[in-house]
Amino acid sequence: MKKIKRGFSLVEILVAIVIIFVLATVAVLKFEEMERRHRFLQAVSKVEYALRWAKVRALELSQYVKVRARGNSLEIEACGYDGNSCARDRLVVIDDDFLIEANNEFEFTPRGLSNSSGTVCVKDPELGLSYQIRINAGGIRLVQEPC
Repeated sequence: MKKIKRGFSLVEILVAIVIIFVLATVAVLKFEEMERRHRFLQAVSKVEYALRWAKVRALELSQYVKVRARGNSLEIEACGYDGNSCARDRLVVIDDDFLIEANNEFEFTPRGLSNSSGTVCVKDPELGLSYQIRINAGGIRLVQEPC
């Protein structure tokens, strides 16, 4: 009589478990990278929005509004009509994992125009991502170029 084998051998089961484990590990790592990239893009949007808000704030108040980058935050100050006697109007803070760099301090006039042109750079050192937000007299523009 011939013996019929049913089921899987121990080696086959172990190979299947190892394959599932490897696939799960790759999926988790990709998910973490995707989640970090999403948080980075949210930070870029938050900085761009804050700069646009500062421009509108200058128009609303008919005052100068200054913007300074400090580490992972943007400090926005409303100043008197002459550009002096400033008081903090808003502080925009992004995730500690990301950096905000600016090549100078920006000031929006009571007419909503920028007195200086330059770039604000938002960086993710871990993923090597960076976005530029360019500011000039014409307005604010997000550029997907490395800083």
